[in-house]
Amino acid sequence: MNPDANRIGRYEIKDKLGEGGMGVVYRALDSELMREVAIKVIRREALGGEDDALERFDREAKAAGQLKHHSIVTIYDRGEWNGLPYLVMELVEGVTLDQLLRQGGLDHSGVLNVLSQVASGVDYAHQRGVIHRDLKPANILVQSDGTAKILDFGIAKMSSGGTSATQVGMLVGSPAYMPPERFLGDDSTRSTDIWALGVTAFEALTGQRPFQGGDWQAVAYKICNEPTPDPTRLNPSLPSTASQVLQRVLAKSPDQRFSDCSGFTAALLSAYRSGAPTPPPPAPHAPGPDAPTRVEPIGEPATPSRSLKAAGAGVAAGAVLALGVWLSGWLDPATPVNKDPDPLPPPVVSGPAALIETTTGAMMLVPGGEARLGPDKHLASLGAFYIDKTEVSVDAYRRFCEATGRALPAGIATDSKLPVTNVTWAEASAFAAWAGKRLPTGDEWEKAARGASGQVFPWGEVYDPGRANLGSSAGKSVEAVPVDSFASGASPYGPLHMVGNVWEWTATSGDAGENFPRYAQMFKDLAPPLTRGDGFRQVRGASYRFAPTPEEAARLTADFSLIPERARRQDIGFRCARNP
Repeated sequence: MNPDANRIGRYEIKDKLGEGGMGVVYRALDSELMREVAIKVIRREALGGEDDALERFDREAKAAGQLKHHSIVTIYDRGEWNGLPYLVMELVEGVTLDQLLRQGGLDHSGVLNVLSQVASGVDYAHQRGVIHRDLKPANILVQSDGTAKILDFGIAKMSSGGTSATQVGMLVGSPAYMPPERFLGDDSTRSTDIWALGVTAFEALTGQRPFQGGDWQAVAYKICNEPTPDPTRLNPSLPSTASQVLQRVLAKSPDQRFSDCSGFTAALLSAYRSGAPTPPPPAPHAPGPDAPTRVEPIGEPATPSRSLKAAGAGVAAGAVLALGVWLSGWLDPATPVNKDPDPLPPPVVSGPAALIETTTGAMMLVPGGEARLGPDKHLASLGAFYIDKTEVSVDAYRRFCEATGRALPAGIATDSKLPVTNVTWAEASAFAAWAGKRLPTGDEWEKAARGASGQVFPWGEVYDPGRANLGSSAGKSVEAVPVDSFASGASPYGPLHMVGNVWEWTATSGDAGENFPRYAQMFKDLAPPLTRGDGFRQVRGASYRFAPTPEEAARLTADFSLIPERARRQDIGFRCARNP
């Protein structure tokens, strides 16, 4: 498979990065665009023997190449060289999540951050009709700044053959990360990836996979028939509520799992960091004509073709015959696939705690390092900091006023759980100082909202009005809601309401400049009147009064508004930050 004259088309081969059962991976230089790329030259036999294999490869490569997401390794080009298909991909420096876990290089906060990024990328692909089919730690690359990238999107489908799994007796994926229905012949669906991310989370947070065995048949039997182990027995530091989330994502029936990956990671973040109750799974329902049949345990009445049998390496009569498993991940053909690895050590929490309790509420840790900020996602380096999990509540602000002798804001809400509003920037700063905190900078606020990877929304890449208290939220009244609501909209680090509910003051100043006349008109009721000498500060996140279009919503975490420091509004509140 050595390229002639160290060149494949316009790509100059620099060195070989790796080789496995699927093919060879090279580092190369795109001589036209003058950028380094990775090229995967795929062995012809890996595509199967069908006559349309190359046509199918080209079709699937085009579909995967449409995925443009910061958590997915980008496919730039595809082609054929000496009869061998190849993919030209983004060259990303980093280590796989599998390697990181074995090295003990991630604490719980790091694991949750990676899972949230991966969930965002997978949901983005699902929205565009692309399923990964082989999601696992070995296919997740983690860069030095904590950015996660998903490898090999679509390659499993490219290599699965043109016919269905039940027709050729072939399963696409890695057995330990496959859901029960795949062993029973069902096609891959979104739920296939959701289950695989659940197994990845279980492994990352406990140190071992939930279902293990001496060979793939034993693993398949356990996946189909045995209950998911209690993760708290493997890692006692794991909150029981997080255990409930993991049990749900690994439910035997796809109907009982989360409907998307971001919903799973949001529930895991909420449960792990706060111990909040997990929403119950939906009630089971009878499968329709196209729905997978529920897996029944051995020993109870079951349709023989839907159950694996614990009898040597065989399967029950009528089940998938001559079941083979194609393993992606570019493993060397000699690599054993039937032996479970030694258990990983559970992640060790080191450094500052991920969550701390203060007299004015819980605060979440945002680790230091680079983050992608702004509409252009430029890189910025920030130190570690804590940020309030919620906006400052009426209850907390009342206690501040009682302790300092200040007057309550006009029109303060009677519900103590609502966010306090109608406060000036100076009053918000005074509260923060009283609480031993400060206001976050605009960049800190944005990183806390978007994560290090700069995802569009706190919960991922896809706009979901049901996860934020905005004017467009279906079925929601146009008013502020309690600060601890909308748990499904939590950001990668755990804070709530980073989009919607109320605008939030930050410490970052700004200049009205040529827009001053517009501000003067907008705040004409200020007394004394607004002057060019007035200070302006960034407010972030939008409020319940704003009903954005999807295009406007996509800018809510990256953009800001400037507001005069002396202004009071019923839809502006704040949250605090502090150094570790």
